[in-house]
Amino acid sequence: MSNINEFYEYPERLFGLLYNIFPQPQSLYVYDIADLIDTKEAAKIIKTKSKKVVYAVKWLYQYGYISLDITHTGAFNDIFLTKKILYLLTLKSDDSSLGDKIIKAT
Repeated sequence: MSNINEFYEYPERLFGLLYNIFPQPQSLYVYDIADLIDTKEAAKIIKTKSKKVVYAVKWLYQYGYISLDITHTGAFNDIFLTKKILYLLTLKSDDSSLGDKIIKAT
């Protein structure tokens, strides 16, 4: 999988998780977003995916798609969708919002 395809995978999962519970802030760990299961994946794969998740989350935060309190323990505290992305996720086509479609796909 290319870096850009993998990048798109993590925001999709994150948006699905946050859209499903909006407007409640959530605390998430890297493995919640990367869908990692420690016992089934090699340590090297987990480390690589974890870094990519952190980079993706930081990018989304930097460009205003999410709000959060970044910690250095692998957790993202009080994370929630901003108005900027919520608007896009609530747009409807075929009687279903983009957010609903993401939830079904993840």
